[in-house]
Amino acid sequence: MNARATLLSASLVPFTIASILGTARATPNVDQQQPIIDSSVAGMGLGGASERKLAQVVTAGLTGALTEVRLPISCSSGDLRIEIQGVTDAEPDGTILSSEIIPGASLSSAGTGFRSLALSAPVSFAAGSAYAIVLTATGSCGLFQGPGGDPYLGGNAFYDSRPNAPGWVRLTERLDLPFQTVVEANVFRSLRGNVSLSLGPRDSDDSFVAHFVFEPSGDGEDVDPVAQSLSLQVGPFTRIIAAGSFVDEGRGSFQFEGTVEGVRLKAVLRRLRRGRFSVRVDGSRANLDGIRIPMELKLAVGDQSGGVRLTTLSAGDPVSDVRRTRY
Repeated sequence: MNARATLLSASLVPFTIASILGTARATPNVDQQQPIIDSSVAGMGLGGASERKLAQVVTAGLTGALTEVRLPISCSSGDLRIEIQGVTDAEPDGTILSSEIIPGASLSSAGTGFRSLALSAPVSFAAGSAYAIVLTATGSCGLFQGPGGDPYLGGNAFYDSRPNAPGWVRLTERLDLPFQTVVEANVFRSLRGNVSLSLGPRDSDDSFVAHFVFEPSGDGEDVDPVAQSLSLQVGPFTRIIAAGSFVDEGRGSFQFEGTVEGVRLKAVLRRLRRGRFSVRVDGSRANLDGIRIPMELKLAVGDQSGGVRLTTLSAGDPVSDVRRTRY
């Protein structure tokens, strides 16, 4: 059975996800991650005689301020410099949005776990935006590697090392670094959601239906579908419906229908009683390759966002066996 057929057998059972988020605004959340660390292979050097740089491109899932990056890293000499850069053509473009120097002495002990690298100057991103985590060192540091393949589909890892000519080179075989990003997001007061997937016979012949019910963190007056963007993330798949795209249909109903980056979308947002809102997004002609567990399901409307994470599901698993987590 080929990869797409395997996914199809799993997708015949709808993925159902539900979560209640806390009431606090600007809540720290682990947004994007590639959490698998392969300690059975040698780590990648950073700095040293080769002056090696490393980078990981990330696609934001939540709208908010990036305050912290977590990496399995250690240093034997010198200091670590972490930069958050812009992205052009899917790779770091040199535009520094935030930077931090981490004393190497604070990273001297060896270990295979994630280290917290806080940014004293957090930088804000809208859901769906791409940015790069760029690492350099004045001495010698090392970073554990991720698994083989391409486990994180929101971006790839790169290196820049002498004696090669200057410039980013995409990693091969192990295409992503282990990492976690922490975002202070203006979260919904509550969010419930579910998504069903159907994979077609060809790469761009997949479809999905995502449902959400959310309560905004304010009184509901902050939600203006006509003036605000809506962002949806289903696993590695992300699309943004730009501000001004929704049409007010009257009686608290707003609708968008059109094509966004080659994917046909129909989205309906409705005001419900008690300050809540419902969202349904139907997508077709999508490429959902790479859907795997854990799977992120996220929604952002304007500057408010939230998400849930599906942690267990394999081909043929009944919905009742899916564990739910909050984050």
